[in-house]
Amino acid sequence: MKSQENISANLFHSLKEKVRNYFIRFKHYSHWKIFLSTITIILIILFWTITNYYHDRERVSKRSIAILPFINLNHDNENGYFADGMTDEIISKLSKISDIMTIARNSVFQYKDTQKNISTISEELGVAVLFKGSSLIDKDKIIISGELIESRTGSSLWKKTFNNKIDDIFDIQQVLVEMIAKTLNANLSNKEKTILNLKPTQSLKAYNYYLNGRSEYFKNTFKALEKSIVYFKQALNFDPSFALAYNGMADSYSKMFLINHDQLNAELSLQASTRTLLIDNNIPEAYSSRALIMNSLGRITESIELFNKARKLGLPSEFLNLEVNYLDTGNLSEALKHQMRINNNDPKNSRHLMKLGWIYQSLEAYDDFNLMINKAIDRKPNDILLHSVLIHQFCFEGRWDEARVMVERLLKLYPRSNYANELATDFFLFSRDFNRALLYLQKLQYMNFNQKTALSFLLYRKWGKSWATPLLEEIIDSKLENINQGGDVSSLTRLNLSLAYSAIGDKESAIEWLENSVTKGWIHYKLIEIDPRFDIIRQDPRYQAEIEKMKSMVFKERMESGYNAMKKL
Repeated sequence: MKSQENISANLFHSLKEKVRNYFIRFKHYSHWKIFLSTITIILIILFWTITNYYHDRERVSKRSIAILPFINLNHDNENGYFADGMTDEIISKLSKISDIMTIARNSVFQYKDTQKNISTISEELGVAVLFKGSSLIDKDKIIISGELIESRTGSSLWKKTFNNKIDDIFDIQQVLVEMIAKTLNANLSNKEKTILNLKPTQSLKAYNYYLNGRSEYFKNTFKALEKSIVYFKQALNFDPSFALAYNGMADSYSKMFLINHDQLNAELSLQASTRTLLIDNNIPEAYSSRALIMNSLGRITESIELFNKARKLGLPSEFLNLEVNYLDTGNLSEALKHQMRINNNDPKNSRHLMKLGWIYQSLEAYDDFNLMINKAIDRKPNDILLHSVLIHQFCFEGRWDEARVMVERLLKLYPRSNYANELATDFFLFSRDFNRALLYLQKLQYMNFNQKTALSFLLYRKWGKSWATPLLEEIIDSKLENINQGGDVSSLTRLNLSLAYSAIGDKESAIEWLENSVTKGWIHYKLIEIDPRFDIIRQDPRYQAEIEKMKSMVFKERMESGYNAMKKL
C-alpha cells in the first residue's frame, strides 16, 4: 500500500512537470504528436496505478479487525493481567500481518468492561470484524474462548474454546491468529509466517512476570512503571535471554524519563534497549522503543533511522511515533503524510486525532482542523486529549473566555488528573493569570523542562531573581550538556534554552538560542507569540525576524502539503 501511494504521488509530480515543459514548447507544431502520445501513456499508467492503489486499500479495509479486551472470568484483580496480556499478544501478532488492518491497543481498551453492544462498537471503530475472548485460569489449566463476529450483520463467523494446560498458551495464541487470518483470507508472507511461529520464551514463569510488567506499564503512573520494572527483572531471573523483558524495561525507563527527566532513567533505558538488540536484533519493537528514548534525548536523526528500521521489520505506522521527529525538524508535510496513514487505519483514536490536530494547527489548516476536531468532540464530548488541542487553538485565536470555560470543565471532570493540571497550567500561563498558573504548577507531581522554566518565570515575577536562578541554572546546564556531549540536535531543546535565558533576563542568550532553534527546524511560532516568557525579547527586531522566518517555513510546508496559500485566523 505504501509503495503504491508513493508511486501515485511521483506520477502526479512527473505529469505536472511534463505538461509544463510541453506547454513551453507548445508553439512548435512538431511537438503536438509527441505531446499527445506521452500524455496518453502517462494517463494509462496513472489510471492503472490509482486503480490498484484503491483496490489495495479496499482489500485491507475488508480485512480490518478490532480485538476487544479479553474478559477475565476469574473475576479477580490477581488474574486480570493475564486477560489483558492475551489481548495485547493477539493485537501484536496480527499487527505484523500487512494484509490485515488491526486497531491499536489504545482504541480497543476503552471498551474494557463496556456495556456497549457489538453493533455500536463496530460502528465506532469502523472495522469489518470484531474478536471477543475470555480467559479462565484454574491451577495449571487454562480455558480460552474466542469468537469472531462480522460487524455488518453481528453474526458469529466462528467460535473456539481451548481447555488446555497453561503451558500451551503460545500454541493457543498462534492458532487463534491463524484462524483469524484464514477467515479474513489474508495473504501471509513467509517472513510473517516465521514471526507468528516464534515463541518469546521457553519459561512460562518468565512470561507470566512479563505480562504482569506490561499490565503495570500501561497504567501510566510513575509508581506503576517502577513496579513494572520489578516484574521484568523477575522475568529475567527465570529466562536471562528473554529479549521482550529487556525491551519492557527499556519502555518503562523511557516513560519514567519523560515524566521526571532524570538522566539516570534515560541511561537505564538505553542499556536495556542495547541488551534487547544483543539478544535478538530482529525485534521491531526494540528499534521503536530505542527510537523513542533517542527522540527524548534530542537525537532526532538516530530516532528517525530507528523508526524506519522498525517499520522495515514489520511494525505498522500506528505503532511508530515518527510525527514527533518530523514536527521537531519542521517537516510538517511528512508529519501530515505519516499521521494521515495512521488515522486512516484507526480514525477514531483520540491520541491520533490530537496529533493530527497539532499538525493542522502548525500548517494553519484551520478548515481541516475545525472539521476534524468538532466531529471528534461530538463523538467524545468529555475526551481530555481532544479538548487539550482545541484549548490551545482558542489561545492562539485569543478566545480566552471560551478556553477558560473548557479548562474549568475539564478540571471538574478530572480533579485528580495530572494532565488536566498541566493543561490548566498552560492556559493560565498563556492568559497571564500567573497566580492560578502557579497554583496548578504546584499540583504537578513531576515537571518537565518546560514546566520547570514556567515555575522559575513565575517565582522570578513573584519573589525575585534569587528564587528562580538555581532552577534555571540547572535547566541550562542540563540542556547545554546534552548538546555538547550527547549529540542533542533537537529544536525543542534549543527553544527550552531560549525560554530559560529569557526567564532569567539574559536577552542576548535568549535571542541566540531562539535563532538556533529556528535553524534546527522549530516552526511553531504561534506558541512563542502567546508565551509570556518571551515578552522580554518581543520588541527586539531579531525576535521579529525569527517569527518571519518561521512563517516562511510554514508557508513552504503548506505548499508541500497541498495547501495553496497562507490562511489567516
